[in-house]
Amino acid sequence: MALPRFFACAYLLLLAASSALAAAPSSSVFLEDLTSPELAARIRAGVTTVLNPAPMRSDFDDRILDLTDVLIPNETEFVTLVNRRGFTEEKLRTMAPAELHRLCRAFDVPTIILTLATGVLVALPFLLLNRSLEVLAASTAALLLNLVPVFAVVSAVALLGEPLSVVTVGGGACILAGLTVLGISAVTAARRWQRLTGEGRAWVSSAPGPRLALAAAIYEVECSPGRTAEVGRTMAALPQVASVYLTAGTFDVVALVMAPGMSALSELLLDRLSVTPGISRVRSNIVTNWYSDVHWRLGAISTGQELSVRPGDTAREQPSERRTLQFDQEDRELYLALQHDGRARYVDLAEPLGTSEQLVKRRLDKLTRNGTLAFRTDFTRTDGGWPTQLVLWLLVPDDRLAEVAGEIARWRETRICASALGPANLLVKLQLHRLDDVEPLFARIRDTLPVATVADRRLVLRPVKSWGRLLDTEGRCTQVVPVDPWAPACDR
Repeated sequence: MALPRFFACAYLLLLAASSALAAAPSSSVFLEDLTSPELAARIRAGVTTVLNPAPMRSDFDDRILDLTDVLIPNETEFVTLVNRRGFTEEKLRTMAPAELHRLCRAFDVPTIILTLATGVLVALPFLLLNRSLEVLAASTAALLLNLVPVFAVVSAVALLGEPLSVVTVGGGACILAGLTVLGISAVTAARRWQRLTGEGRAWVSSAPGPRLALAAAIYEVECSPGRTAEVGRTMAALPQVASVYLTAGTFDVVALVMAPGMSALSELLLDRLSVTPGISRVRSNIVTNWYSDVHWRLGAISTGQELSVRPGDTAREQPSERRTLQFDQEDRELYLALQHDGRARYVDLAEPLGTSEQLVKRRLDKLTRNGTLAFRTDFTRTDGGWPTQLVLWLLVPDDRLAEVAGEIARWRETRICASALGPANLLVKLQLHRLDDVEPLFARIRDTLPVATVADRRLVLRPVKSWGRLLDTEGRCTQVVPVDPWAPACDR
């Protein structure tokens, strides 16, 4: 009779718990082969040495105990190590705790973990393991095995007296949240993400936080016939140009341009972009306020799943409270390093920045807390089911602008929502599942936001650059041109 799923799951949870000591954070090296030539070199390197003397050998050298920090023998191995006439496993099981402690201290090993089990208890886990893997799908077993580090932490705290840090609790919470939301193991998720990034279909990069002081403009270009793609590529190569889209409509190219202040932005618009070959007419719209951010809702997970990984939306900052803080040179260097990979490890960031992992972590924590640094995840629109992209200009009464913009910014189709100075005062860039979703979108604007008038509408024919990523005709990332608003506007 097949083992019930409940007991199969329960066993794998116990298996995870039994692996706790092997995953204890204080352990650095596990020695299974006592004759390994690497042993002396590793010990000299100052690592913590954990000795599991299995299988016990007749030529075991007691001097190796002098180099051991943690000794983990079972009953038989412990009796052999004691090596006293008349001392048996039966006597070991009946020893008083105080006597056993004195015997362990005689080894002069800082920590001894003695594993005691009967023959049945040794054999039963292997039987249950085989039966569990027969009953459970491999994906389910992998999910439960991801709880090994969670049980490792619990066991380390309960049995070894290890301190419980905020980072440890947070890591465990992330594991549990990931299992709940995605229904796949952490290993599977990491493997899939690696494949997506390797194929240029998804990526994470740094982005300005809501408090970082920057100036921006929506730069619209009408091109000479046959030169639209050329103009788009030329503009996309500039670090101050964050995104470039080729569009059908009044203008052929729409670009998001950023600079540290109005003086630098004016220089960029007047002296650099305006002389791009192939341009016949331009219009610059200076952004006054941002209403969208980097926290998009695509509907890929349910509301319950979303709440399980995010405690709840914090109140949005008012535009008047935004963008008052500045980056120093070290902040800027960290931001630019994260443009290539927003998930880069501290150790990978520390070396090129010429600093330590601890300082990188401390600075990153400071920038994210004070609202000057954020992160955005992006993806190939066709792969994500959003192949249609629109650029809209809305005309909204000034006294209703914040209300209308705040509402549109909450729509899951919205990627950019910003007020600007121009013929129309609200730019909205949206993504849709199908082209025939356009008319229902306009009906939604008309019915729910009657004070807003659609002044201009354009279909994105091809995205050339999306926040520092150059894209091919399929929308996949081919190269990174980091978004650097602080780069010189013109060659000196």
